[in-house]
Amino acid sequence: MTCVLDLAVNVGQMRFAVVSQTFIVPQGSRNAASFTGGKLPVFVLMENDHGVSAFDMSGRKTTLAEIEKLCPGVCAGFASSRGGASRD
Repeated sequence: MTCVLDLAVNVGQMRFAVVSQTFIVPQGSRNAASFTGGKLPVFVLMENDHGVSAFDMSGRKTTLAEIEKLCPGVCAGFASSRGGASRD
């Protein structure tokens, strides 16, 4: 799985970011080649005074270790993004 951490957003005293899976689909024929791609959200990271929580897109709570296993580096990226965009 190829993952990206979207921009973290501050809402009041909370901070949110979405972890998305990216994909590329090659298509072709004898005469032409093309590619399509996209991005699908897979996890939401939420930080408040009690720490960081994580949820999959069905709302099931998950651990940061599970996310890190599938998407190496995104948890560290979230931790280092403090002071991101504000939506107070």
